[in-house]
Amino acid sequence: MAIYVLWKKLDFWTWLDVGGPGFVLGQAIGRWGNFFNQEAYGPPTTLPWGISIGVEHRIPPYNDLASYPPTTRFHPTFLYESLMNLAICLFLLFLARRYGRYLIRGEIFCFYGILYGLGRFGMEFLRTDSIMLGPMPAAQVVSLGLVLLCGGVVVARRWIWKQPRGA
Repeated sequence: MAIYVLWKKLDFWTWLDVGGPGFVLGQAIGRWGNFFNQEAYGPPTTLPWGISIGVEHRIPPYNDLASYPPTTRFHPTFLYESLMNLAICLFLLFLARRYGRYLIRGEIFCFYGILYGLGRFGMEFLRTDSIMLGPMPAAQVVSLGLVLLCGGVVVARRWIWKQPRGA
């Protein structure tokens, strides 16, 4: 998108806003691949919406059948994230439609980054397969960076550079 926008001399911020809801909707749909691959699940649960994970797809320690028999059900974190992304998409569409005239070009995309980053940060507390960067999951580090970057862009453009409103 960035190459096309630059080539056609279009407004980069506007096109980020146009793409933001679609990006997060794509993430919501894409998370269902984790269901079919039986990955990105959380710890065991007794909640009625817990899902079964085949023993061959379990990661340690959940592949120990003595402690976690085949009937063990797990948190469907892919579903939680998919629903979160769908909610973010709907919120961004509502925000753009209802309050677009008060926003600066690019803020819809920045709100996507902030909301997704916050949601993913929280989601990582339930994930069992996180890649770690020291004591923290890498996804939490990246999520915090995304929140700070997008929040910083909103603050800088709105209050420091005083960009005009009206996307």
